[in-house]
Amino acid sequence: VTIVDGSDSLSIHGDHADGITIKNEFEDRDIIFEIETDEVMRLEQADGSDEALRLNGTNWIRFGDDDISMRNNGAENLVVRNFLSGGDILFRVEDVGNDILRLNGDGDGAHSVEIDATTLDIDVTTVDIDAATTDVSNNLLVGDTLTVGAGDNILTVSQANGDVFINNNANNKDIV
Repeated sequence: VTIVDGSDSLSIHGDHADGITIKNEFEDRDIIFEIETDEVMRLEQADGSDEALRLNGTNWIRFGDDDISMRNNGAENLVVRNFLSGGDILFRVEDVGNDILRLNGDGDGAHSVEIDATTLDIDVTTVDIDAATTDVSNNLLVGDTLTVGAGDNILTVSQANGDVFINNNANNKDIV
C-alpha cells in the first residue's frame, strides 16, 4: 500500500521476512504520530545516520499495566518508576545476573540502593543518597572527601599525602 499526498509518500508492505514495513519514502524525513492534542511520538532520522524514537514533551513510556514507566519530567530529569509492590529498578551490563545497581523497592517500604561492583568510583562534587539503607559490595572509592550527615552535624573523612583525617564538625561532639 502506498499513500501519496502531494510529494510525500508513505508505503506499507509485507515483503520483509520479519514482518510488515512502514516506510517514509523520502530521505531524511521522519514518521510522526499525532492524536487530537498534537504530536505524541516520532520515528526520526536524527542526523542522517542515527535513528531515534522521540516522545514529545513529557509523555510516558509505559510497560505493562502502567506499573513500570519512564519519562522526561519537564525539569531536565529522567524519571523511572516501578509501582509494583516489591518491584526493583535494575541497571545491568552483559547478562541477566550482572546487576551493577539495584534500586530496591521493598514492599514494606524499606527501600535501599544496592551497588555491586569490585570498585565503586564516584567522581562528582556531591552525591546525595536519600535511602534507609545503601549497600556497597566490595570497595567504595571516594575521590577526596567522604561526607556523612547534614547541616551542622557533618563528619568528614579525607586523605592527603598518606595521612587520614577524620573530622567531627558538630560543635562539642566526639568521634567514638
